Amino acid sequence: MNLRKAALTTFALLALSLTGCDTVRRAGKDLTVAVLSPGIVLYGAATDSISTTEQAREALGGGAVMQTVTLPFAFLWRGVVHTLYCAAHAVDFVFFPVYGLADLHPNGPKIEPLDFYQGTWFDRDPEARSTTDMQTGEESSR
Repeated sequence: MNLRKAALTTFALLALSLTGCDTVRRAGKDLTVAVLSPGIVLYGAATDSISTTEQAREALGGGAVMQTVTLPFAFLWRGVVHTLYCAAHAVDFVFFPVYGLADLHPNGPKIEPLDFYQGTWFDRDPEARSTTDMQTGEESSR
């Protein structure tokens, strides 16, 4: 039992250390979204359907009844959309070895996580990246 806990801890630390590798970042995001998809679909459908009903209310000049009537249809539609997004992440995870091979080539394509859901710990802020010049010690963005 202790060996199992040690292996799990080692794997988790290894996964965290490999988040610098673009392929592992993409696979990590795909796996995370696929595992959490039931909650993501419900949360995404709920938040998106509320904004959709508010937009329908404003566009058609309706009232609160209009928003209430359109809510179930908007929730179902947004649930389908988020289900497809999560399915895309699950299918993309299967191609992890292909992305790994492409990432090994020095002139290969830039591998980035899918951008359906942003702001995860697997995403990088392109403006936040900087390097330090070896001679001057000044930071410069890439």
